[in-house]
Amino acid sequence: MKYAKIILILSMMMIAAGCRGNANQDAGITNAPVDPDFVQGVFGNPTKINGVWQQVNDIRVISAEGDGHAGFAYIILSISIVNESADPVLPASITLVDRFENVYVTRQDNSIPFADQLQPMPLTVGTNESVTGTEVYLVPLSALQSDLRMRWESTSHNSRIDILLGALELSG
Repeated sequence: MKYAKIILILSMMMIAAGCRGNANQDAGITNAPVDPDFVQGVFGNPTKINGVWQQVNDIRVISAEGDGHAGFAYIILSISIVNESADPVLPASITLVDRFENVYVTRQDNSIPFADQLQPMPLTVGTNESVTGTEVYLVPLSALQSDLRMRWESTSHNSRIDILLGALELSG
């Protein structure tokens, strides 16, 4: 009987805590971290937030069919970054995101058949540095029409930049 009372009290406490959590959620209160500062830009225009400038200069889309990736394409972005902030910028954290929030990470390795023809981004862009280089992404062909955007997100900068790329087509 003693254990039954303890279980009953614990159950009531858990239910009360759950209700309080739902009330906070309904009031717009969450335990999630504060959202980063956010700015949205468009292809070809410089976009700045918290001392970091980024611009997508050029987009090339090449079929990956011949490389054993049927139904996929390489998206090659030429990107310029200017870092006026105190923290380094990590270009490898730049991703592609489609309208369904699918995330595609950069592929900067020797598995890309044309890698030797590209100017890869450095690992970091230090304070008061400016760089231009390429990032390569392997995406399904269906993602080309999914309003792709380049996304850079950094907790050290408390920042997020989305640059809209729009619908893309194979370059040839």
